[in-house]
Amino acid sequence: MFQNKNVYRLSDENMVFRPLFFLQEKLDRKINARVVQDEEIAKENYLKKVVGFRVEMGELLNATRLHKYWSSGLPESKERILDEYADGLHFLLSIGGEKKVGDFTYQGLYDGEIQPQDIMWLCDKLMTIPWMEIRKEDYLLGLEMYLKLGELLLFTWEEIRQAYVTKNIENQERQNTGY
Repeated sequence: MFQNKNVYRLSDENMVFRPLFFLQEKLDRKINARVVQDEEIAKENYLKKVVGFRVEMGELLNATRLHKYWSSGLPESKERILDEYADGLHFLLSIGGEKKVGDFTYQGLYDGEIQPQDIMWLCDKLMTIPWMEIRKEDYLLGLEMYLKLGELLLFTWEEIRQAYVTKNIENQERQNTGY
């Protein structure tokens, strides 16, 4: 899965984020309606989103097995890795909602050859971004880095979008059933 280089580039032509931010906002409103919100609880829930994003990043990395240089095991299926990626995108879009981001255009942060170590570098950077104190501009850079990670994992924009929508539907249903 990770052997090919420069297989494709994500294109901003079809990367419309407004609907994804809208879907995430709708889900977040449903979740927030279940609990009493005050400023302290909102801060705690934001921290939980940040931790959740980092957990999903770890699960994504674990599914790729790229950090397991000592192991001859294969990565999990592309579908499983994409599912973990979509989980991270949910948290990231939710964090963006907190920062009042409602739209985004992917700029193509990185143009070098695709190498496994680039994936590790991006994962490290995404895990260490100070999300708790992040400014909107820095959030947008973090989101772009996450999309670049998807590109390095050889996901197309349509695969990313569809995985997010599918996971959003699942999460909406979970809220309807008291998950």
